[in-house]
Amino acid sequence: MRIYRIGAIGGGSGHCIKSHLRPGLDSGCFALSAVYDTSATNAGLAAHVGGPDVVICASAWQLVRRRDVDVVLICSPDAAHPWQLLLAVLAGKHVLCEKPLAINRRGLWIVRLALYLAYQRGQYVTTCLPRHVEDPDYPYGWAVDNVEQLARAHGQLVHIGVDFSYHVPVAEWKYRRSLLADHFMHDGDIVRRLARLVQAGRPVYMRARRLRDRFNSYAVAGTVGSVTFVCQGTRMLEEEVFPEMLTLRFATATCNVDVKSGVVQITRHADGKLVDETIVRGVSTSKDYDHRSYGIMRALATMLGGGESYLSRADMRFVLRSVVSLSGWRGRYRERSGG
Repeated sequence: MRIYRIGAIGGGSGHCIKSHLRPGLDSGCFALSAVYDTSATNAGLAAHVGGPDVVICASAWQLVRRRDVDVVLICSPDAAHPWQLLLAVLAGKHVLCEKPLAINRRGLWIVRLALYLAYQRGQYVTTCLPRHVEDPDYPYGWAVDNVEQLARAHGQLVHIGVDFSYHVPVAEWKYRRSLLADHFMHDGDIVRRLARLVQAGRPVYMRARRLRDRFNSYAVAGTVGSVTFVCQGTRMLEEEVFPEMLTLRFATATCNVDVKSGVVQITRHADGKLVDETIVRGVSTSKDYDHRSYGIMRALATMLGGGESYLSRADMRFVLRSVVSLSGWRGRYRERSGG
């Protein structure tokens, strides 16, 4: 099995070490060759994780040019993502870039250029979007597997609601960050998949509008074809817990999925009676989120080995454009997705 050599930019952050470097090294598919961080202390922390042979670079450009780096991991502050991504692509490297890929229109055009060059050269570029909908043992995956059957039993799917309530930010820099930019791509990915399944075979437009965006709360509403949706969430809890709710409203019944506990309840509209209850695996602790991080690194190794990318080009366009459009001054986003 080939070992891919990582060069980490901004690698000394706690998130980078916990969510990428340790899972990558533990998988047996990656080794850390070099690290660059504007903080010498943080660079030393990342180098310590990789072992005594890790080189601490003086700049991002020096890191991406190294011959002992196969893939560049970008975990720097959000504003630096576009140009560091472009540098890595110009140096001929594959890239895993933390989200968001860009936060403004200038960054969007830089990332679009980087993606174009990467696709032309056969380089892989991906980002940190755990596909919550891919695992049938988890509540979102259960919803994807069963939404068409539910529509046949309870009529047309008319509305999707995604709602989460997390703990207050711990890192100081997150008090200056858009929660929409951090989280809508996850929630929007779920909405797009579910709405497309019940409207298969038809061209489907997604239209979305920002209702709120703060460091500790966000809300986006819109339509995907004939299905309306609301994605919202807050980071205001004192406890480190991860409650999430998925609501699927059909013509004659509503399906409520408690993502934390895994309890699925279907209530009939006509009389308010509970007509079905199912229990699937919940996402209740930080260990479940760590599991997602390991999944991202395994997916990256599969992609580098010639396997299918877990994010298509259309997915990458959605991740890039939705954040920039919704967090910009207009606060609107529109896409055409194939049916």
